[in-house]
Amino acid sequence: MSSPALSDPLTAELIAYLAHARALEELDLRLLGAGVRSARDRRVREVYRMHRAETEQHLGLIEARLRAHAGCVAPHGGAASVGALEIRFAEDALHTPTQLAISAYAFENLEIAVYHLLGRVAERCGEDETGAVVRQILEEEEQAAELMASTFDRALAATLMLTGAPRRPAPSVPYDA
Repeated sequence: MSSPALSDPLTAELIAYLAHARALEELDLRLLGAGVRSARDRRVREVYRMHRAETEQHLGLIEARLRAHAGCVAPHGGAASVGALEIRFAEDALHTPTQLAISAYAFENLEIAVYHLLGRVAERCGEDETGAVVRQILEEEEQAAELMASTFDRALAATLMLTGAPRRPAPSVPYDA
C-alpha cells in the first residue's frame, strides 16, 4: 500500500523534483571539486571553491525537504535524469579549464531550470517551507551562473597556455556585449 503523500500525484511530482535537484547538487559537488583541484587560475579556483561550499549547503537543504516528504533519502548512483537528459560527470577524465568552465556554467543553468519548476510545484502543493528553500537556492544558483560565466576568459587563457597556442590580446569589445 502506498503512503498518502505518494498517492497524491502533485506531492509525488514534488518529491521527484526534489530528487532531481538532489542528484544535480551531488554531481555539481563532484564537478566543482574537480575544478578546485585542477584550476590553474587562482580566481577561477576560488569561484569553484566558494560555490562548492554553497552547493554542500544546498544539498543539505534539499535532503532535509526530501526526508520531510519521503521519510528517507536513498543513496544516489552518480547520474541524474532531468527532463530528456541523462547527466554524468566523467571525474576520471582529463578536463581542460574551458571544458570545466562550460560544464560548470551549463550545470548551474540546468539547476536553475529545475529549481524554477520545483518552486512552481511547491507553490501548487502549498508547500511554503520547500518554496522558501527553493527561493534561497535559486538566488544563489543564478549568482553562481554569472560567476561561472565570468571565468570564461581566464579559463580560455589557461587552456591556451596548456596547448601552447600563441597569445593574442583579448578583443576590445567583449563577446557578450
